Amino acid sequence: MKIFLSILAAVSFATTLHADGTGGIESASGHFRVAINGGFDDAAIGAFLGRDITIVGEDGAPVLGAVITVGGGMPGHGHGLPTRPDVAEIGEGRYRVEGLRFTMPGRWFLLLEIDAGGETDTATIDILL
Repeated sequence: MKIFLSILAAVSFATTLHADGTGGIESASGHFRVAINGGFDDAAIGAFLGRDITIVGEDGAPVLGAVITVGGGMPGHGHGLPTRPDVAEIGEGRYRVEGLRFTMPGRWFLLLEIDAGGETDTATIDILL
């Protein structure tokens, strides 16, 4: 399995966000950089899983107190996620996404809506299982 990280308009690939704010993907309007820590190589079809994400602001500082909503689905099949993942802040710009579930192999995407520091932006994570 492979993970492809992208935003809708421009593609930038990384699986980790480094302490200096490099790596990850830029959000659609450029307010945040988002990285998923680890990939989906161990994602068993139909199993529930969680992943940590890291978010930094334009200045490279960890984003604290963000409200993150997770949506997404399988664009080739025209349906959304079969679950409503929960997000909890775990500190230093890191957030835990729980309740992810992919019901079949193929291309999926996660859409993260991030509201923090007076800014709202989105980041899209494309996943190929």
